[in-house]
Amino acid sequence: MSILEDEISLAMAAENPEEKETMSTASDHLPRVVSCGMSLFKWKGFWMYEELFKAAEAMRDHFEPNQDDIILTSFPKTGTTWLKALIHTILRSSTEEDPLVELNPHELVPVLELQMYPGNPNLMDQAPPPRIFQTHFPFEILPEPVKKSGCKIVYVARNPADTLVSLWQFTNKRNQGTNYCVSLEEAFHAFCEGTVADGPYLDHVLGYWKERTKIFFITYEELKEDPYKHIARLAEFLGRRSLSEEEVRDVEWRCSLDRLRGVKANRGRKENHWSGYPYEAFFRRGMVGDWKNHLSQDMIERLMVITNQKLDGSGLQFKWEMETTSTAPDEIINN
Repeated sequence: MSILEDEISLAMAAENPEEKETMSTASDHLPRVVSCGMSLFKWKGFWMYEELFKAAEAMRDHFEPNQDDIILTSFPKTGTTWLKALIHTILRSSTEEDPLVELNPHELVPVLELQMYPGNPNLMDQAPPPRIFQTHFPFEILPEPVKKSGCKIVYVARNPADTLVSLWQFTNKRNQGTNYCVSLEEAFHAFCEGTVADGPYLDHVLGYWKERTKIFFITYEELKEDPYKHIARLAEFLGRRSLSEEEVRDVEWRCSLDRLRGVKANRGRKENHWSGYPYEAFFRRGMVGDWKNHLSQDMIERLMVITNQKLDGSGLQFKWEMETTSTAPDEIINN
């Protein structure tokens, strides 16, 4: 059986309960690569490591979405934590105490494939409605019940250059204390080739962009440029149409980078996040265009050519740099 036939069989097994038992064995025959020190294989057009594949299997078999669920989707390092803070703050009652003072956004919104599946699905029962979850899975890998449930899907994207730089910097934070350090050249090559977890990046983005009439699609740069406008849009999408201008401004302030950096939840905590990283290490500069401090002219030209070719005809465009006085949380850790 060819590699292409293997991929087709595996995809069919995902949709056919009678063939579920073949998925794990079929994965042994899929294309594999070691990229930036990580062993990955390609399934349904995307690269993933073994734990993600097991989580995808478990979600397919056991995750039962509710119509009022909210699922935040993103590629790593594109603004996930900011959206976690925003969504949770928009939905909470204005009379409640602000949980962001005591809890990091990642403690408020769990990651389906890293915290719940395959090992802790019972955590679902502890989530009050509306349940808020997060995943890095591409749209093509989301379980079919999620796509058909009518639940609200929010997707955040970011310009490829800043995504690459943050992904590279995070990878090396993850490798601190080891003898392995990923060079920028190695990270750039992997990103351009798409051989990163949940990659290729632009395929990930386009998968959700094609569903934009059914979901809430936003870019990090749009949020940075006009937080008030897009927070109000997000609130309406989530069913909070009654938010006043003052309430929207309050959400913007509570979720700002400067504030989140200074609250108890993210400063001076003795314990680490469940991933092993200190909470204060989650936040970076929160700016658009940081790639200019890291990428060579040849790198950025190649990345722009790849991006323009991939997005040609899609109607999607990224802002690569901008002037703004707004402050916003940057993407955080491996979520």
